[in-house]
Formats: sequence, C-alpha cells, structure tokens
Amino acid sequence: MNSNTNSTRFSNNLSRRKIVVRVAVTAICIAALGLVFSLSFNLYKSRPLLQNELWGIAIGDSWQDVRFKKGMPSETRGQGPNDNYLYYLGDCVAWVKFKDGKVMAIFLLSTRKPDFELQGIRFGDSTEKITDKFGSDGLVKTSSDGLNRNYIFKKYQVVFGLSKDVVEVMGVFNNAFDVPLQFTADTEEDDKSGPTTTR
Repeated sequence: MNSNTNSTRFSNNLSRRKIVVRVAVTAICIAALGLVFSLSFNLYKSRPLLQNELWGIAIGDSWQDVRFKKGMPSETRGQGPNDNYLYYLGDCVAWVKFKDGKVMAIFLLSTRKPDFELQGIRFGDSTEKITDKFGSDGLVKTSSDGLNRNYIFKKYQVVFGLSKDVVEVMGVFNNAFDVPLQFTADTEEDDKSGPTTTR
C-alpha cells in the first residue's frame, strides 16, 4: 500500500512538473512571438512610402486648392499655370511649384530647424539618417563647388537638399517630371524657376 501511495505521489509530481514545463514553454513561445511581431510591425511601420503630400498640399492640387488651404502666397514667381508660390513661415519657406495649373512639387527650405518632418527626416538631420530610411540607391546630385548635395528618391517622390551634411531642404515631387531643385552656384542669376539649396 505504501509503495502504491509513493507511486501515486511520484506520478502526481511528475504530472505537475509536466504541466509546469508546458505552461512555461507556452509562455516563452507566446513572449517570443510577441517580440517578433512587435519588431516586424516596427520595421513595417518605419519603411519608406510613396509620398504625395507635404505641408498639407498634395501633388496634383490646383492653384485654387492651394489658395483655399494656405491663403494667398507671400510671393508669386512666374506667370500663368506654371507659377511658383512662396509662403514665408517665419523660420521656413514653403515653395509650391506648379505645372499646367497643378502642383508638381512642394519644398520646405530652412536653416533653423523648424518642427517639420518628412517620413521621419527633419531639418538638421544628416545623410546617414536619410540613407538609413531610404537606402543608398537614390540619385545624388552635387553642386559644382562641392558644398551641397541633393538626395533624390524618385521611387518615393522625395528629395532632400543638404549643406554641410545637414538637411536644409525637403520636398515632394511628381516623379513623372525632373526634380525642379537646383543649386545656386549652378544656375543663372535670372533663373527663378525652382528653389535652390543655398541662400
């Protein structure tokens, strides 16, 4: 009888241990799956996306849409359907470029690090942050004096202008057209068709 009792206790202890082990393994598996899901979701969330708007203005908006959303521009350059609208925003300039009366590009220009961002990239960020986000397969244009670079990611319709490895220009453009972003040193003095990456 004693041996049966001991055998039963041993069997019960063994069953309890198996249950504890199963519960522990299940908990570890659930925690691991949660961690994998969380990391995957963060990677998915931080991936670069096709960008169609900036500063509340979308590619393809009409000049009427822009005026309705942002009011009269501080300055207009050009004539007719290919005007450029400039809005002076204190520490920043918003430059809206039109083609045939529709927005083809929106640029924000600043050297003072205002609180704007484009897919996580902010004024004052470096090349490293841009390539970490968008990769290194974008088009890089360098000014003739070597002081400025434009990083153009046509696939995502975004462009960043840097001077001294610091973002001073960020923009969104219709990738059916060339990016209307030029270097001051590389343009004629009377050419005011697009924003420049230096003051």
